[in-house]
This record gives sequence, C-alpha cells and structure tokens, in this order.
Amino acid sequence: MLVEILDRQGGIVNKFLGDGFLALFGAPLEASDAAHRAVAAGREMLTAMDRINAQTSWPLRIGIGIHLGEVIAGNIGSPRRKEYTVIGDTVNFASRLEALNKEFGSQLLISASVREALGDDGDDAVALGKVTVRGYEQPVAVFQLG
Repeated sequence: MLVEILDRQGGIVNKFLGDGFLALFGAPLEASDAAHRAVAAGREMLTAMDRINAQTSWPLRIGIGIHLGEVIAGNIGSPRRKEYTVIGDTVNFASRLEALNKEFGSQLLISASVREALGDDGDDAVALGKVTVRGYEQPVAVFQLG
C-alpha cells in the first residue's frame, strides 16, 4: 500500500532496507516539485497507516525522513552486479532524519531545505529547533509535519 502511494505521487522505491525502504522523487527524472510530492506521499502514508491501525489490535508506527538536495545517481557496483541507486550526503541526512523520529516520538520529519521548498504548503511544520545529528558537526534545523 505504501508503494502504491509513492507511485501515485511520482516517487519510486529505490531499495527495500529490512522493514523500510529508500524512496526517490526527482530521480532518475528531474522534478521541480519533488519536495511537494515527497511530503504529499508522506502525509498520505500516515493517513493510510492511521486507517489500518484503527482496524487492528497491533498498531504499527512508521518513521519518515525527507531531505532535498543533490545526489550522485546512477548504476553503481561492479561489472558482475550493478544497481541504479543514489548516494551522497543528501541520502545520509534523510536517513538520519528518519532515525530521529524515535527520539522525538514523531513520524514525519523534514529538513530546512524541504521546509523552504514547500513554501505555504509547509505552514503547519513545527520547528523542533537546531538538532544534533549523528555525523554532522553543527546542529541542523529540523521540522515536524503531522
């Protein structure tokens, strides 16, 4: 169901990672509205999970981290095994944001670059202040969406 939501919003699942996945918006084809689409997908996923959890006695929580920036995209690997993927600081930071959901008891965190790209569509973003993020020297601004 979550993959179907991504498809509707123009995203793709790049890879499954245990009980999670890495989703891309704006790659391999560039999209000027990638941040809007990613946030719309995140919001829709939370709504879908609320609907599912209302029907079960073992509710599930998901954590989503969304960051906007440049990546290295392409076929990466060896001559025997290659895969299309994205790498770089943007990917790492999005992963760190997702992990921060546990610390904040949240489910959808975005970076300052995503908040800026959203404009008025991000007016409901709650600033969590500058947060220390593993692997980064300076604290960074983080925002929560519901």
